[in-house]
Amino acid sequence: MNKSERTIKLSNRFWMLMLGVIVIISAIIAVLLWRVPADYARIYHDNVLVDVINLTTVTERREIEITRDNANNVVVIEYGRVRMECANCPDGICVRRGWVSGGLIPIVCLPNRVVIVFDSSDNDVDAVVG
Repeated sequence: MNKSERTIKLSNRFWMLMLGVIVIISAIIAVLLWRVPADYARIYHDNVLVDVINLTTVTERREIEITRDNANNVVVIEYGRVRMECANCPDGICVRRGWVSGGLIPIVCLPNRVVIVFDSSDNDVDAVVG
């Protein structure tokens, strides 16, 4: 085996190793984005806080209707999880998202401007600037 063949083999190994590292890091990030536990769900409509729900204290099914402007959404809360049950938006992506029990990705109904954000604390402060 000459020097150029060894260089090509080392180069291929390097890129396969790099690809493996990228796949592992991507998988870890995906798990963190979807599986971060949350105790609270905050429901916003048009950037106004509608309700804060402690997901650990909900003992029975609860529905919250948001009917402002042209928005008509129904949010359902059960112990530890939330979903958008129905929405009058044209695409229905928020409804198809299904049950969510936490994570860094919120439930969003963009046409109706309804957002459900998950958090582990009960305060409404995102950051403190000093």
